[in-house]
Amino acid sequence: MRSYPGFTTGFATILFLSRITTATLPSTWYVYSATSQDSQDEFNTVQSYYHFYKGAPACSDDYLAEFTSTVDVTELPTSSASCDGCSEPLAETSDPIKVFEWYEKGGDAEWGHYTYYLDRGNIFVDTNDVRKGTCIQYQSDTVDCMDAIVFNRRERSQLKCTWDVDGAAPASGQQVALASYINPLADPDAWTRMINYPEITVLVANVINGPGTALDSDWEGVIKRAYLDGKRVLGYVRTGYLGVSWQQFATRLNSHDLADWVSQINTDVDLWYTLYPGMIGGIFFDEGWNDCGPDNQYAELYRLISETTKRKYPGAFTVLNPGATMPQCFEHSADTLMTFESSYETYTGSYVPNDWIPSDPRKIWQIIFNVPADKAAEVAKLALERGAGLIHITPDTLPNPYDTLPDDDYMQTLFGAIAGGDPLIEDPRAYPNDGSPSPQPSGLSVASFDYSSVTLSWSSSGVPLAFMVFLAGKEIVRLPGTMAQVTIGNLEPGSSGLSFYVKSIGGDGTESAASNTVTSTTLSLPGGDTVVNVKYTSTSTTTIYQADILVPYAFLRVFITDLDTNCILPAWPINYNSGHYICTHYMLEDETLYKYAGTSGSYDWMWAQTGDWANVGVQRSGYTYTWALPIGTDLVDPSRYVVQAQGYGPLTNVFVPCPSNFDDKAPSSGASCIGSAPYDCKGETLCSTMQVEWCDDAVNNMVRGSKIYTSNGATVFDSGNCVKSSLLFGCSVQIRGTDETGANCQITGDDMWDAYGDIRDIGGCDKCGSKHFGNGCLVSVDYNYNCIQ
Repeated sequence: MRSYPGFTTGFATILFLSRITTATLPSTWYVYSATSQDSQDEFNTVQSYYHFYKGAPACSDDYLAEFTSTVDVTELPTSSASCDGCSEPLAETSDPIKVFEWYEKGGDAEWGHYTYYLDRGNIFVDTNDVRKGTCIQYQSDTVDCMDAIVFNRRERSQLKCTWDVDGAAPASGQQVALASYINPLADPDAWTRMINYPEITVLVANVINGPGTALDSDWEGVIKRAYLDGKRVLGYVRTGYLGVSWQQFATRLNSHDLADWVSQINTDVDLWYTLYPGMIGGIFFDEGWNDCGPDNQYAELYRLISETTKRKYPGAFTVLNPGATMPQCFEHSADTLMTFESSYETYTGSYVPNDWIPSDPRKIWQIIFNVPADKAAEVAKLALERGAGLIHITPDTLPNPYDTLPDDDYMQTLFGAIAGGDPLIEDPRAYPNDGSPSPQPSGLSVASFDYSSVTLSWSSSGVPLAFMVFLAGKEIVRLPGTMAQVTIGNLEPGSSGLSFYVKSIGGDGTESAASNTVTSTTLSLPGGDTVVNVKYTSTSTTTIYQADILVPYAFLRVFITDLDTNCILPAWPINYNSGHYICTHYMLEDETLYKYAGTSGSYDWMWAQTGDWANVGVQRSGYTYTWALPIGTDLVDPSRYVVQAQGYGPLTNVFVPCPSNFDDKAPSSGASCIGSAPYDCKGETLCSTMQVEWCDDAVNNMVRGSKIYTSNGATVFDSGNCVKSSLLFGCSVQIRGTDETGANCQITGDDMWDAYGDIRDIGGCDKCGSKHFGNGCLVSVDYNYNCIQ
């Protein structure tokens, strides 16, 4: 497959690079040259541009070209070139034909006539209406596309063809499309290979379980490179099975309402096209629900979401992924349906097909993982027999079969088994003209608002085809006409003057007048913090963590950490600031507890589920999240942890407790800490003069076992022990403080001995130091001026 970059002339975009002369044209075709004929392309090759007509053009012509009956053309628009002797150019039209091109096949002077359709997904067809290729926007600069080839004055960017227009690549052949969930920072070579493989037509970008709200420069780099190479990059958008599956998934704002799911989906679609303008070729709608619903409610809702995407972003390729069979009610819910996403063993042993067959195999995409290398070609053939025009076949396995790219031998075997092609991209359907009215919505009001969202409600005198919700004059959500309340998210905390109105759309596409306008604010974050009220409780076998999360995030994690003075490798580091980090060995994400599985010194993001501890209870009530872990003080020190929030909101790490031994205790942006560290190495002024042997003798000569020591006793020996020098001063090891009730602290001799070891081994204190128990009690090692019993 070759691709041909366009280039900008003074007023045109040209899609071919071969010099055209009248000598190479069929004798039955006539040439009418443009006013400006000669220009130079980016390779400094002089080009000549011509109009081509079948038959001599005349002023009386209703159109300037004649085509076979399979091409639906009534007139050829132009606004800068007219026939000799004609006083006025032909009027422009909204006809979908945009480009007419002659192309020399390999320099053999055999010419073909091709047509470029913007409104049919940027495709090239020949005179038999057979698709020969696809064009995409090539650069972000906007030009007036007006020359010998482009007749309709439309502002478009440069174009690049992803297939030879001479038909060398079959458009409808089986092709490789990858759910490419590989982080470009972790494996840039994999992305380079995916981009360079001409046989791969579709890639999926997934930054942070969706687009996030900020540009990611690493993802931007690979998305742009893939786009410029002719790949169609789809943005990942989670649809949560619309909240109606057995899992009862909620939106990021904790809503199960269908309208709120549509709102979040629309927001994520807009974010992809806003953050990565001109580079996104469509949307991959994941977690698709595959039940038609009453009166096909769910199938039609996905169709509305897909068509809204296509109307806002012409040429968008949409995919709906339930990863399972889909009834025919979903045939037009997206361009392509993902009907299988499972293992080789399942595909070859217990495969269940759809109960209908689409007219075009590109309607079906299947992912088969855990496929041995010697079976890849066989599975591709089997997929084609089962009607899958798009395939993703990989030897990778669960729990994440999308995080690696097979080696080149594997990929070449796969490419050798397919014919190649380009995706099926359907136009949004014409409005149904079903008699649905377009009444003006009324009574728009703000039902509620919080830190990052506003809930709106309104009424209508009839049921339209759809409602459109506008913020600051821009459409942000499109809902079915049966829904008249929605929550708008992704708003900035502390905003004011947010202006909303609603319109309806009738069955014929007519838009109503706008409703009344309402304004709203959002709450300001307390102290600017998005994660607050962090705390924990624990027993020997269980731990409960809790935090209030005030804005939505893609991921919430709890890390159980080492002490800042004692990082045991291998471990995953979390930076407190640019110069200091704390190590962690356990991570809770969603409802799964993981143990770090990386190698020492590599710091790879590698975690393994922890067997019987894998399932964690997670509850959400309002802003409050509660995690119940089946591990406690018998295995870990649960008092040291980090609550992390990432994606859609600002990256936040809340460290508990605050570090004790860092020379720079100022946290970096997004980091904060709560509480005092359990260890410190503080003591009396003369602590540095003290001999450590005195302290060792004090704890070794203490009464061990169940002997109880009590703080604030009459002498130091009531609360511990003290060893003196010949001058009476020495080192004391004792329990100090009062607990939460105000009572004196107590500790056994054995626990005192353990605490002394922790101060040395974990706290890292060479001489003086303390271990704090978090209740006002502490064991301290300190210089003592008078060791007298």
